[in-house]
Amino acid sequence: MMVANVNIYHKQTMLLKILTDDHPLLREKSQAVNTITAATKQLVKDLTETMNYGSRAVGIAAPQVGILERIIICKLRNAQGKNDDVAMINPQIITHSTICEIGEEGCLSIPNIFGPVKRPREITVQYATPDKKQVLKRFVGFNARVIQHEIDHLEGILFTDLVTNKEELFEELNF
Repeated sequence: MMVANVNIYHKQTMLLKILTDDHPLLREKSQAVNTITAATKQLVKDLTETMNYGSRAVGIAAPQVGILERIIICKLRNAQGKNDDVAMINPQIITHSTICEIGEEGCLSIPNIFGPVKRPREITVQYATPDKKQVLKRFVGFNARVIQHEIDHLEGILFTDLVTNKEELFEELNF
């Protein structure tokens, strides 16, 4: 008996191709994830591996790899000062502070370009985890900035859209 197209090796995760800022999909709004499936969980793993491939990435959103689903992965600092990779499915900012901070941002989809972006210092986010738990959590400072940046991707917004003075954008060649 012969079996065609059967792959007995199953790769656990894979690196995904990151779209750059000229790709039209990055300007589209993402759709909500209605059901968390095995494919959703695999996408979370693949996004996490892709984000962690380089040394400086602190977040990635599904649209950056051409998938218009509301999924983000953020490398967030925990109370012990270590980084945790946090997957958020259908993240939604429920509240944000009126106090804002300006901070430097960059993006995997806009390689080597950085610039100052003004964002609320604190946010409260509601999201689902890959294991289907609903979370409502407050984030401050760096963590809030990373999450807001990635949620912007779900809306078709790039950080360069939020830089008020485009002359403040700069290129770092040794990225």
